[in-house]
Amino acid sequence: MRTPEKNQKCPAPNRIRKRMHLSLNPDTYDFLTNEVQNASRFIDTMIQSLRVQTEKKKNREK
Repeated sequence: MRTPEKNQKCPAPNRIRKRMHLSLNPDTYDFLTNEVQNASRFIDTMIQSLRVQTEKKKNREK
């Protein structure tokens, strides 16, 4: 299997975790930079937890 070369457009073509650029409230930004070691992982974990809770709630309503 041939892997694509790195270039300016896609510096990590085989990246598993996709990159996303976000705009945050200044208070949220300060919290993430001062209180959290890995903001990306923290946000990912929070969203996964929210998805699980939402799916459980949907299943209870059926």
